[in-house]
Amino acid sequence: MRCLNHIWTAYPRSQSIAVEYGAIGKFCEKMKGIEFIDIAEETLRGLLKLSDGHANEIIRAGGIVIVMTYMDFFRMNTQRVVMRVVEALCRGLNSESVSSATPMMSRLLNLMKSSDDTLASKACESIYYIIRASAKDMESFFNNDSNKDTLSCFFAVLENEQDEQVKKLVPSVLKSLIVICEFSSLDIVNKKIVGRVSLFSRLLEVNCKNKDINIIRHVLELFDCLFKRRHDRDESEPPAKKRKRQNSSPIHDHFSNHVLTLLLELFERLHSQRSHLGVTKSLVNTVHRFVATSCPDHLTSLKCSARLTQMVSTAIWIGPCEVLISSLNILRLLLNSASSVFLAHARRCGLEEDVRSVRARSARISLKSLSSCC
Repeated sequence: MRCLNHIWTAYPRSQSIAVEYGAIGKFCEKMKGIEFIDIAEETLRGLLKLSDGHANEIIRAGGIVIVMTYMDFFRMNTQRVVMRVVEALCRGLNSESVSSATPMMSRLLNLMKSSDDTLASKACESIYYIIRASAKDMESFFNNDSNKDTLSCFFAVLENEQDEQVKKLVPSVLKSLIVICEFSSLDIVNKKIVGRVSLFSRLLEVNCKNKDINIIRHVLELFDCLFKRRHDRDESEPPAKKRKRQNSSPIHDHFSNHVLTLLLELFERLHSQRSHLGVTKSLVNTVHRFVATSCPDHLTSLKCSARLTQMVSTAIWIGPCEVLISSLNILRLLLNSASSVFLAHARRCGLEEDVRSVRARSARISLKSLSSCC
């Protein structure tokens, strides 16, 4: 085993030859019947090397379950190798092979609570890859008993985000929640995720102070996804039902009262920094989605209407075409839904002249969007 590992390190192309001659099957057999710990450790290192280019073959051989079965018998350093193998294999999962990993979900959820940073972070990343691979059938994912505690574990991580060890898990947890929000049924989203919106806003507030751009970006994507699901639901409703819908949703109420002002302050701090252009784009898109899914009465009663209009006035000159289109759409929606409130703000900011200038210099932008704003 040690010789093979040395050969594969020196000549990576030789791995394919070994796979053709059944190396993966032999390695998995060795892991099923462990006689000597040192041989098992070398086998794991070999599987880690092979997982880089032959993850699908190892997955089909049942490698994820096999390498985790006797994990507790190994020393901590070897357990870290096990989790690196599992994470590498889970990264290669797809909708057809994900069933080979779901039996280990409860074990992975427990490993998220490990005091060892590597075990916890690799387990969390592995869970994200499993959820991503399950996106086409999220209903089956949540109907599986092994996965029933997934969301409660995620929310426990977010609630303890101030803990330095737990904080490292937050990006993977947020990415997983985004996938769940995007592909789960509205029933799951409304019952299990929307009810935690205050937790997401608190997370955003704390990390705005700490300037953790990565977490801020993921929280914005999560809010954007929640509003998108609301938008998709509204678009699927018949016209008569749309006209009857006048009340805002709990997420819109919470967003306008606790999050919108925070985002406008964040925009004022970040918009001039080119290094934070990605976060600025996510922020403007999230605000656009919020405005697009809000009822007119809700927009009229916004306390930060002047700052919101000022954000649009600044955002149209930032640069990226996507930010410009989102900004103009925000303005169009505000003027259409609450024109008496926002028209004065728009004129005070000089937005009418700004929009005409943009139309004159940019042929790439939709004339329909531009003309509706003038």
